[in-house]
Amino acid sequence: MWVITTTSGTIKQEEAVYVDSTITIIGDSKGIKFKGLPKENNDDGKYYEVISARYIRTEASMNGRIKKVKECTADMQKALTSTNPNANAQIKAGKTITSIGVTKKSNGRKWIKNYSDYVCLEGKAGDIFLKKVC
Repeated sequence: MWVITTTSGTIKQEEAVYVDSTITIIGDSKGIKFKGLPKENNDDGKYYEVISARYIRTEASMNGRIKKVKECTADMQKALTSTNPNANAQIKAGKTITSIGVTKKSNGRKWIKNYSDYVCLEGKAGDIFLKKVC
């Protein structure tokens, strides 16, 4: 086992870092229990208006696969730019969606999780794509 020396004393490795389980898988932790990445806020049941058309992704990352229309909930399909089941799922500007959680990534992007998956809320440069309405 190793420790880190700080100005406040020594701390164990599992006390010094957080693990974001949405992007990190620890295969063999050797019995160490790392802290989970704290969420910025829960935001369950909050509503957001889409400012500009946004893709729905399978994970909270620009590298996440864009979902197809047929993979979205029936309610979400009504808010998409296309009705073609094999088209990329993109939410129309002006539509309101429900958040079931907010995630802030280390690169500064914020994502909301909704019933169809992830939508970028705020870009890493601070660009706002969704506006909280209640």
